[in-house]
Amino acid sequence: MPDSTIVCPQCSADVRLPDALLGTPVKCPRCYHMFRAPKRDAGGALTPPELLPADAYEDTTEADHKSARFRVQLPAAILLAGAMIALTFDVLTEMAIAQNPVEFRAAMKKVVLEAAEQQNRPDIAAQADDVVEAMIFLIHSSFVAASLTVLGCLSALAFRFYPLAIIGSLAAMVHLWAYGCLGGAPLGMWLLLTLLQRGSREQFARRSRPQSDGYNGVER
Repeated sequence: MPDSTIVCPQCSADVRLPDALLGTPVKCPRCYHMFRAPKRDAGGALTPPELLPADAYEDTTEADHKSARFRVQLPAAILLAGAMIALTFDVLTEMAIAQNPVEFRAAMKKVVLEAAEQQNRPDIAAQADDVVEAMIFLIHSSFVAASLTVLGCLSALAFRFYPLAIIGSLAAMVHLWAYGCLGGAPLGMWLLLTLLQRGSREQFARRSRPQSDGYNGVER
């Protein structure tokens, strides 16, 4: 089926449209405004597209908007609860390190040496200092990942700052030692997959463009 390239009357974006949809209401994939696609006149030229008013279709789309928001907010709320718990422990650990870093490292080294002795691993005992530094690095990384996850979940719940919501879902997937061991990976993936859906992206666009509230319609 041949396609035609038309210009959105709202944002001037180029929109590829199957000829079968010419003359029908369509939605711009960039600004999400609805407009009536142009028709071909007797000479084969395209007529100008017509921007449609919001009240022409907004009363039939609110349920779709609520459904799209719920699909994002459900995993975001569940992930936020786990991330807040993890972040609380991370903050307490960071405070303990900041208050007395020497004593904290000594206590961790003692734990490493005892574990190496119980498992008869002299190689680990010889590298106890390196093991302690690696563990501290993981603690700092955990704090950063949990913080990004919390911010990303809040962003997803408010439908603001779409890139931050994506970053938060990715941070949850790499934060494997929190949220119930491997719980962060499936929750982060769940949130990421919902964020990547077209309807979810539209909700972020609607919040950032108040004039488009209520706009929805036939997908391009």
